[in-house]
Amino acid sequence: MVASMRPGFRRCYERSLASNPNQGGALRVTVRIGPSGEVLSATATGSGYSSSLLECLEGRARKSRFPPPEGGAAVIVIPLTLLP
Repeated sequence: MVASMRPGFRRCYERSLASNPNQGGALRVTVRIGPSGEVLSATATGSGYSSSLLECLEGRARKSRFPPPEGGAAVIVIPLTLLP
């Protein structure tokens, strides 16, 4: 599921590079998944990135759908390394 999010994450990053070409490095997106696989929340964190990039990554993650997690809910952390 996370691999299918990669092109959307890449588009967010490429758009962001136009306004700040020096962005790059590690960050993470924390996703809370509800009982039926819906994304309840997504939070992107990383230093040195524009708020528009972080918001774009969060929006992309929120559009995803996961298999229903065992136990009714789950939290996953998606590590990303963004390089121009």
